[in-house]
Amino acid sequence: MFSQKLTEARKNKGYTQEQLAEKLYVTRQAVSRWERGTSEPDLQTLGRICGLLGVTADYLIGGSVCDLTVFKKLPWREKHILVWQFISKHKGIYILTCVLFFLCSLCLDCAVFLFVQLVMFNLNLNVITLILTLILGLIVPAVLFMAFGFYLRTIFSTMFNKWLFEKNILRTSKIL
Repeated sequence: MFSQKLTEARKNKGYTQEQLAEKLYVTRQAVSRWERGTSEPDLQTLGRICGLLGVTADYLIGGSVCDLTVFKKLPWREKHILVWQFISKHKGIYILTCVLFFLCSLCLDCAVFLFVQLVMFNLNLNVITLILTLILGLIVPAVLFMAFGFYLRTIFSTMFNKWLFEKNILRTSKIL
């Protein structure tokens, strides 16, 4: 399995065994043994192979690869139509993500504004009270909103890739 996929990926990139060996700082015989299935590269070399050939380790060792080349080759207009179709289908998560990022920026803006006002007017407040108010009241919620927003964005991105696959735009299990 690994040997076949390595050979296919190498040929798709247009490398000879010798060229790949040179780029990986190994011998051509090592690449030949990998492609015949008599040996396998170490993990560090596997990482370099993946980087050079543009595939994932999961693909090489038997899983599937998600390839966005078809999506990337689409005209700008078609990409945006697909994105908006997906957003309209999953608008609840999209709106929640946007609201969280808005609340995050609002909290951070308020913290900066409050700090600037206090410095400009040199109000004689207890410094510890001021710092605790800024941290607990504005900065902590902003960081929490941001973390949750990034979490939702990751989920949203994963759902988008799955949706592209279902629409036959994202290809798996072969290198295009």
